Amino acid sequence: MTDTDHPQVTLWHAGRPIQVDEGIAELIAALWAAGVDTRYSCQGGLPPDLGDPLAYVAFTEEALARFDALVPDQPTHWERETATISRFIAVRFPPSDIPWLIAALRDAPPPESRPPDY
Repeated sequence: MTDTDHPQVTLWHAGRPIQVDEGIAELIAALWAAGVDTRYSCQGGLPPDLGDPLAYVAFTEEALARFDALVPDQPTHWERETATISRFIAVRFPPSDIPWLIAALRDAPPPESRPPDY
């Protein structure tokens, strides 16, 4: 188990158990159901003096392109940050945006009905 600042829950993805922050678990499950792989995430919400107040999900470039296609109307206050070594791109947003993002993903077409270049 990883040392984290938030309570963890176990989700299953590609036949493996994955530990994620409890407050972002539903979003991660919705991303996976929509065919978008994730690399790491955080539910955010810590006071600024103790840590990062923003939630984030990190993607490969390919997964980020899928995410952007599924959620084209992303709020302008969201941020993007590319990790120096891994090159994963984190999309950062207020934790209060998590329910909106889950709804946007659930309204997106299912993976099997998308064009091949999606």
